[in-house]
Amino acid sequence: MFDDLIAHFHEHLVDVYVRYRDIRNEPKAGRSRDLQAAIAAANALFHFREHLLASHAMSRAEVAAICPDYDLVGDIANASKHAQLTRGAPKFSRAQSLSELVVFTEFSDDQGTFTDARKLVIVKLDDGTEREVFDIATNVINFWGEQLARWGVLNSYKPFPLPGFTW
Repeated sequence: MFDDLIAHFHEHLVDVYVRYRDIRNEPKAGRSRDLQAAIAAANALFHFREHLLASHAMSRAEVAAICPDYDLVGDIANASKHAQLTRGAPKFSRAQSLSELVVFTEFSDDQGTFTDARKLVIVKLDDGTEREVFDIATNVINFWGEQLARWGVLNSYKPFPLPGFTW
């Protein structure tokens, strides 16, 4: 399917992540487009570990010890297949913990009133905290890119920036 690990990284992980970013940045919402793109990115990021060469093999626990958000993309990937997460120690237990939001902000200053709208895919963790899936995905793709550069598989890696907006 993929010529090698570099091709897999670029053609699958980076492309799926960029598609999620682009859909997230479009002004169009609805029909679960953002949620579907977030789940596709989580699936690609979680299953990349299975494509590593034996010399670089890592368990889920080993990856999560370095990049804790890896466990969350695993939970998101599993939630896309199962209504309830019952194996291991998931950070959330139900697929319904994933949701799309449109956040409208209105602010005023001496130049007038301004509005902003952002689309977000949120995961509500069982401890009550909420995380934006795009932030999680960004942390994990940057982990994989930096890890591939450390191993010498990639010559270099320029991390994707985290969005400046916090909700």
